[in-house]
Amino acid sequence: ILGGIDDPRGPQIRWCKMSPKQAKAYNDIRKASIADLDGDMLLALTPLARLTRQLQLASSFGSVENVENEDGTVSQRLVLEKPSCKLDALKDLLTGELSGEECVVVFTVSSQLAVMAKETAEEVTNTTARIVIGGQTADERANEVRMFQEGIWEPVNRKTARRGPGVIIVV
Repeated sequence: ILGGIDDPRGPQIRWCKMSPKQAKAYNDIRKASIADLDGDMLLALTPLARLTRQLQLASSFGSVENVENEDGTVSQRLVLEKPSCKLDALKDLLTGELSGEECVVVFTVSSQLAVMAKETAEEVTNTTARIVIGGQTADERANEVRMFQEGIWEPVNRKTARRGPGVIIVV
């Protein structure tokens, strides 16, 4: 977390405690490939689907959305919801040990969580967080990356930490 790969302190790990409802859904998917999310049944019928659902549920509880595909079949989508143990940890970091940093880069496991992290970071730091996610066009993403590398994103350029660190969210 602090200073990156070259930091002599090494990588920092922060364990996030899931809510009881979140932990139950996570364990149900892990054990039986099915979980009850407040009345909606979430299925994970293949090993890859099970691991994906576990990764999502480790970040936040959610609700099931049924999506009709172009071929007429129906797929499930897990829509992540607040509260989130990962977003709570992000709040703690941004208001605590990272509050004096000029810029913080956050990597997330999904675009949904990235958008939620952006909202959380903006709420906590009172700055504009930037985001690089898969839903952007190639040009939009390339422009965001270029602006970051050149240091022209407002949070990267800002020299005062009174409002909190600038935050960049990346998937």
